[in-house]
Formats: sequence, structure tokens, C-alpha cells
Amino acid sequence: MDNSLSIVKLKFFSVLVFFILNGNINDVVVTDPSESHNVLRLKQKDANIQRTFVHSCGSGCAMSYKEIDLKILNNAHEVKLKVTMYVNEEVTDEFFLKYIIDCNSNMANSMISKENGENVFTTGIKEIENVFKEYADKVCSSTY
Repeated sequence: MDNSLSIVKLKFFSVLVFFILNGNINDVVVTDPSESHNVLRLKQKDANIQRTFVHSCGSGCAMSYKEIDLKILNNAHEVKLKVTMYVNEEVTDEFFLKYIIDCNSNMANSMISKENGENVFTTGIKEIENVFKEYADKVCSSTY
């Protein structure tokens, strides 16, 4: 067996065992083994455990992001976030976004929108970049 494939499988199962032993997982789905890469989908057991983060988008405006789904794809993670927009503390919009987070060890290299292919780490708005980077680093390091 190829050593690199063995390392990938070891990482894959280590992550799976970590989440199962910590009791944070309600549903684990492993995709068809004939696929060329390992995919692990993790869903949080309790909505109170789900990761959330918020950033300001101007006077009286804020956007809240709640992690709905997480798939681990080798060194990348695909996340689905529920976005709630508030203006003057009133909900004005809700929608879902998907991102691919490219991980290198415990750090995120990029967080690419599946909708438009843009990297949220390079928006030019430091507050937004920092909030997303902090979230993505937590996902990559599994410290959430």
C-alpha cells in the first residue's frame, strides 16, 4: 500500500475517533469507498455546540454565521453556514453559504466560497478577514 495513502487514512480515522470520543457527533457519514478521496461528514449532536461567529457590516448591521454541516476532505474542509443578517437588531435576511477551507496543519490557508470562488481572507476588509480566519483556523485545528 502506498505510504501517502496510509497516512491519509490514518488522519481520516484519527479525526473520526476524536469526534466520536468527544461525544459531539450525532451523525457520521463516510462516502462511497470507491471515491478517489476520503470524505467524512460530521453533524453536531446539539445545536448549542455548533460554532457561530458574527461580524459587523456597517451602522446597525451585523451578520451571524452558524455552522450547519462540516465535511472533512483530506486536507480541506467543506462547511455549510446558515447566515442571518440583522439591521437594528431585526432579522432582515437568512440564507446558506458553502465554503472550502484549505488546511495546512492547524492553520487555514484559504476559505473559498463555493458560490463565487472568492477567498474570504482577501476581501480587503480586515475585520471580515480576521473573523473568518479565526473561525477557519479553529476548524483546521479542531479546537472548537
